[in-house]
Amino acid sequence: MSGRRLFRFLFLAVLIAVSGCGAKPPSELPTFPVTGKITVDGKPPVRAEVRLRPQTPLQDPIKRSLEPYAYVEEDGTFHVSTYRNIDGAPLGKYAVLIVWPEVKIDGGEEVFGPDRLQGRYGNPAAPVMTFEVQDASNLIPDIDLKLP
Repeated sequence: MSGRRLFRFLFLAVLIAVSGCGAKPPSELPTFPVTGKITVDGKPPVRAEVRLRPQTPLQDPIKRSLEPYAYVEEDGTFHVSTYRNIDGAPLGKYAVLIVWPEVKIDGGEEVFGPDRLQGRYGNPAAPVMTFEVQDASNLIPDIDLKLP
């Protein structure tokens, strides 16, 4: 086979392999920005975890169980992540759950202890609130919790 014929053959083989038999389904649902602010007795619960528990199962293309989450920052704000850092959450209705574990350093490692909120705001049967993510920027109303 001449060099030119070999090149054409390889080029055609690569083109067929890349095009495949059909379009591959997307591996992620579209996400939309979700932010909010939390205080506990008027102060930010730094490193508290916010979970958005889907009220109906999300139709993830590769059947992953998705539960968007965020961590509360120094000023009490949080920015939700699903697949990557601060990418938002898929469309849908969610129960908002919050836990605030005690964090200790043991042997140079972070160790998470009991929930400072004693599970009061982390119960899916009695969420802090429900919230619907829509196809734009989404601001969860300010949340002010009380220590038990």
